[in-house]
Amino acid sequence: MIEGFRLSPQQMHLWSSRQTDHASDYYAQCTVLIEGTLDVETLEAALREVFARHEILRTTIVCPPGTTAPVQVIAASATLSIEHHDLCGLNASERAEALEALLQAACALPFGRGNHPPTHISLTALSAESHILAITLSAFCADIATLAIFVRELSLQYSARRRGETLAPPALQYADIAQWNCELLESPETSAARDYWRRQNLSSVPRLNLPFECHASSVVGFNPQFVSLGLEAGLMAALAAQFRSYNVSASVYLLACWQTLLWRLSGQPHFIVAIDCGRTYEELRETPGLLTKSVPLQCRLEERLSFSELLERTRESTREVLEWQEYFAWDSAAQSNAPEFRI
Repeated sequence: MIEGFRLSPQQMHLWSSRQTDHASDYYAQCTVLIEGTLDVETLEAALREVFARHEILRTTIVCPPGTTAPVQVIAASATLSIEHHDLCGLNASERAEALEALLQAACALPFGRGNHPPTHISLTALSAESHILAITLSAFCADIATLAIFVRELSLQYSARRRGETLAPPALQYADIAQWNCELLESPETSAARDYWRRQNLSSVPRLNLPFECHASSVVGFNPQFVSLGLEAGLMAALAAQFRSYNVSASVYLLACWQTLLWRLSGQPHFIVAIDCGRTYEELRETPGLLTKSVPLQCRLEERLSFSELLERTRESTREVLEWQEYFAWDSAAQSNAPEFRI
């Protein structure tokens, strides 16, 4: 008998995506540079305490025998294994190459499904006074915000243990939030909110096609690639001045720029982009777990539209979409043959 909890809408969407991409596992990963004298024993104890405090960090996704519906299964205790590596004898180039290999190896693990743990932690010594803590979490139990929460709490826990203090227990657990999200989507009282998304008629919006985009190949798999670009301080100051002059947030300004670029490249005046949201409520700000989701934002551009008018449209449409974000579900979008929105 497997005792489990309902998946959140975010987890369910990820599970559905995973069924069409059997070769891949989604994950969230970060590295933390620790400089100065490190008490490794205290760090390991602090790590175990963080995992003990938050059920989602000990959660795997399982399909009980005879069923096709996955559930969250929470381990009673954390069986945390911390890998230790020593790169002190290598030069800077060799250390960077070895560290990258360690991170890639962690990403190749089957995370959070069946009997596989949802986490991988490693501590790598670069020198006596410098260490890298690598944290890799299953995407079923973590988003980008979770990584930041994890690192903040680990730091607090480490300091508290050094002082002989104990942190207050967390106010919420992820399984309770997941249940609340599911009930919210199913509640008769939220029919008006669901009507809002139905009125968006997402299936009528043409899929955005870029002239140089790569077509899907027979090779499937989650293989993210990155391009790092540096921005000069002068450019950042100029952008900040623009935000102030138009009296808009940085996110609204940059989203309007993004829409303009897509319109110019594609020649399509009507399309959809996805914006990330989640942790709307203050109580969720320090709660780890997959709470981020993407919701669709319709973009309509035209030749005579001024940039200030586009900014106002973007501000208003973003405000509206975020107001109804809790009631958007990917399964409803899929039923209307709308474009797919990934986390």
